[in-house]
Amino acid sequence: MKKSLLLTAALGAALMAQAATHNVYVANCTEWGTDVAMYSWGDSEIFGGWPGATPDATVTLNGIEYNQFIINGHDGETTHMIFNNNSNNGQQVDLPEVTLNEANYYFATNGVEVKQFASPAEADVTFEAVSTFVYAIDNTGWNNLYVYAWADGQGNVFGGWPGAKFAETAVVNGVTYKKVPFPGNGTITYNLIFNDGNGTQFDGPSVVSGKDLFIELTANSFTIIEGSAEQPEVTTPDALYVIGNLADSNWDPSAGIAFTRNGDEFTAEGVTFVAVDGNEMAYFSLTSVLGTGSSDWAPLKGHRYGADPDNALLTPGTTADMLAAADEPAAWQINPGKYDITVDFAAMTITVNSNYSGVESIAIDSDSSAAEYYNMQGIRVARPAVGGVYILKQGNKVSKVIL
Repeated sequence: MKKSLLLTAALGAALMAQAATHNVYVANCTEWGTDVAMYSWGDSEIFGGWPGATPDATVTLNGIEYNQFIINGHDGETTHMIFNNNSNNGQQVDLPEVTLNEANYYFATNGVEVKQFASPAEADVTFEAVSTFVYAIDNTGWNNLYVYAWADGQGNVFGGWPGAKFAETAVVNGVTYKKVPFPGNGTITYNLIFNDGNGTQFDGPSVVSGKDLFIELTANSFTIIEGSAEQPEVTTPDALYVIGNLADSNWDPSAGIAFTRNGDEFTAEGVTFVAVDGNEMAYFSLTSVLGTGSSDWAPLKGHRYGADPDNALLTPGTTADMLAAADEPAAWQINPGKYDITVDFAAMTITVNSNYSGVESIAIDSDSSAAEYYNMQGIRVARPAVGGVYILKQGNKVSKVIL
């Protein structure tokens, strides 16, 4: 009887432990509206299949409003949560990985960046503001000009109908435009409607929020001005980094090589690229911000620069075009080796030069122990000649050798 009672008590304690409650609080600073959900993958799909579960409640803690998601049980499980707009337009953002051993978890996100804090008293819901506008050449002949925007499941970026009134003007490159702020973080595509606020209207283009739009309007049509929506103006960032197949890191968003800035121009010397994963070439792109860990890509979104076209080959002495990317940019490819890199934001170009005779002691992850030889330009050599100088790659070691 005593043994049975002990077993019953132990089982009861185990069940109580399994029934512990974890609260996930998310301060929704996105432009997605209130129809949001949480999905989780890892040890189990805690919130069910995609897109997961909607909030259990909306609560205000220390003056900040949160979506509350309640997890019953799952103690000690590792979970990767994805905050999303409930499949309305496919917007989502990854929250940091957590192991469920605390009662409460607190996050804030604008749909691109994510911040985590220990308590509501330490909450940080400030995100970098984007100062972008719709610039319109007004040939409508209307007394007033408004713009309204809609997207399924999203909030009204210009407010309710008839939207925002073009009440300000600006001169850009000698042209006078009417303008209204167009906030956002580049995650939502809105359908614009231009109108006079008094029943006259026509459909405008579908454009991504948080980017300058230059457009010319008549009473029933529009023309997007080249160099705006498709080719948004790019400003020179404060910092710049190389990420990719580098000697000391492989596509690690927190371990880029920093450039030195001089006005609109950035330079990086002695950047060493290696070939990995069985490739003969190395690949890379650029970013103006870094993540906090090897899998933290979220801060990089909207701060990336890459090739045009994808996999454009860079060779010493060449200059190639560079494009800003709202999400993941195309990569450049380059022969393994050491290079000096110059990036010019005034011209949106990248130039590489090689002033190095060889590569010394580069660590490369590889499962193969076969000897591979490369010339000083980083090109693989099938039959190295006696007396030649080569880069020898064998296993996880690389060295310069004379045969």
